[in-house]
Amino acid sequence: MIELLSRSNKANFGIHASGKVTLEEELTFLGKLNSILEKHEKINILVLVEKNITWDTKAELEDLKWIVQNFNRINKVALVSDAEIAEIFFKQIQPLFELANINRAKFKANKINEAWDWLES
Repeated sequence: MIELLSRSNKANFGIHASGKVTLEEELTFLGKLNSILEKHEKINILVLVEKNITWDTKAELEDLKWIVQNFNRINKVALVSDAEIAEIFFKQIQPLFELANINRAKFKANKINEAWDWLES
């Protein structure tokens, strides 16, 4: 499941991912990101990932496709999680982040307020 975090504002977009993320949920989430990109040249993204997360393969591919298509419009990414799978994914896309000069940081799940502060700074 993907939910919008209540602290999201302007060009700062936070999501909470838990359980199984389906293709339909992923496409809905990406549509919201695209709407934000219509209003802002660059965006910041915070992703709170629970330990029980699983992604439908097609949803994960759509996520990667969106990142590749829009990486030049992402300013910062904060990963907030204790989940090993999230950390593995974060490491896999590091080359894209470096190529696009995207600021990124990883935070433990109990440090979400610090992650928001970093994202909004």
